[in-house]
Amino acid sequence: RIHSAVLRIECHSPGPTSKMATINARCALRDANRRSEVGSATPTGFLSGLGVFALLLVNVTTAAAQALPICELVSDEFDGASLDPAVWDFQDTRGLSTASVGSDRLTLAIPGNLGVDHDAWTENHAPRLMQSINGGAASSADFTVDVQFSSTPSEKYQQQGILIAESFNRFVRVETYHDGSTAVAFLARIYDGGTHVFKSVAIPSIPGYLRVVQTGASNQLEMLYSYDGVSYVSVGSATNGLTVTEVGLHVGLSDDAKIVGFSAKAEYFRVTGCTSPTGSPT
Repeated sequence: RIHSAVLRIECHSPGPTSKMATINARCALRDANRRSEVGSATPTGFLSGLGVFALLLVNVTTAAAQALPICELVSDEFDGASLDPAVWDFQDTRGLSTASVGSDRLTLAIPGNLGVDHDAWTENHAPRLMQSINGGAASSADFTVDVQFSSTPSEKYQQQGILIAESFNRFVRVETYHDGSTAVAFLARIYDGGTHVFKSVAIPSIPGYLRVVQTGASNQLEMLYSYDGVSYVSVGSATNGLTVTEVGLHVGLSDDAKIVGFSAKAEYFRVTGCTSPTGSPT
């Protein structure tokens, strides 16, 4: 299978040249986003100047891009003045929470003393920021999503994490929360009101980094966490059983946490191992 990809063609002459001189310049074909070299050639052409450097951005159809399946997810460093509505959809069934960016981070905020749960359980009332995937294209794609959180759940049932969804009542929670005495890594599927907890593991403290890895061919999800963003610990894997249409971040609370509220703060949402709808690697 061949995809269209945006690539860079870089040519650099081996030394000084004169106008209309014929030289041999090495040209490298590079991925426009990651700058990894995927091919090269040594053409003969007419270049001018001292130490000639030519840069051309072109759209090409190449077999070099075929290793990255299209999953239609976009990375975001949350360093803009606002969220891009073409990428993100803020969903809040209670209508009481907010999503905002500032100081190079995303904040999903649930105020305290609201009197209602904001939980992703038999129904999804967790405020969430989601990316839509038309036609469930991510269901058969391999991808990895990394999120860095700078917030720390510390009250009973304050939650933050990654949400993978088919619909309002069909989704997978990949999150950490506080149970009132300890931190918990939690992986569960909710399907039309039915709940299945794959993993619920007590961990030393709330980690700053969460990762979910999807292997599309087997419909498998793996949850991992890290305290430094380098060394990751696997919580476990599960079959998600969904036709994935949305992926994003969520914040939640229930029980005692309703009094104090909670704000989840994310430094980035990064996607690797897949391509965007235009074919550009994310």
